[in-house]
Amino acid sequence: MTDETADPLIRQIGERDLPQVATLLTESFPRRSRSYWETGLAKLGARPSLPGRPRYGYVIDDDGIRGVLLAISSRHGKEGEEMTMTNISSWCVAPSHRGPAAATLYAHAASGSGVTYTNLSAAPHTLKIITRLGFQEWTAGQIVGIGRGTSPDFSGIVSVEDATSEGLSAREVAVLRDHQELACLAFCVRIKDRVAPVIFLRRKVQGIIPCAQLIYCRHLRDFLDHSRAINVHLARMGYPLLILDANGPVQGVLGRYVPGKAAKYFKGTKPGLDVDHTYSEMVYFGF
Repeated sequence: MTDETADPLIRQIGERDLPQVATLLTESFPRRSRSYWETGLAKLGARPSLPGRPRYGYVIDDDGIRGVLLAISSRHGKEGEEMTMTNISSWCVAPSHRGPAAATLYAHAASGSGVTYTNLSAAPHTLKIITRLGFQEWTAGQIVGIGRGTSPDFSGIVSVEDATSEGLSAREVAVLRDHQELACLAFCVRIKDRVAPVIFLRRKVQGIIPCAQLIYCRHLRDFLDHSRAINVHLARMGYPLLILDANGPVQGVLGRYVPGKAAKYFKGTKPGLDVDHTYSEMVYFGF
């Protein structure tokens, strides 16, 4: 029997914990198979970890794994202006430890200084807890539609292979290549005398219609002003519809805005780029 007067042991997830972690995640999220979790955890295990940050996240250890919270940390931003971001994901607790222990687990994971924390898939019933812990709304909903933005400044699409010769920094080229290897769609838009990198996640609306969701863009204006050309390029690759996180309808994308759909939150310094969900659960797990 659990001693309700004792504080649960919260510690970082180790390699030996992964089978139990996958079991609890599978039990807590029955829509996802065990292989789904094992594949995502393997991807996390294969990437470099940041000093002082967990590779996988945290567990409640109380005579076995009773709670899991994945915390995916990575460096973001331009060289010299980098920030550490930790994406908190897939928070679940066994019935015996729900309540204060669950809240303590989340608070522990989001308590470090000098880090921006994100929650990109907050369930409605968790919003009261995460906002109490200091999370603020980043985007309030999503748009699904087609690109209509055009600009005379557009002069072509640049592949990742050609991005370096077009003036893109080695750091951003590495980000594009990393995400190509993780099955994302990555390229640059040539705008006058510069290039603007963009990365899209492959998605399907209602599990049927292929869509490309924007997960990386320095300045949203670069995407919106050239969304028609970007949409045409993506359509040629088999992705005719766009998904964009937003706070309402926007010029440049013609479609349906769904308030509350996949709202995103952050805690700490606001992320430096307008859209930056790189190295997150969306990439490693396909959320």
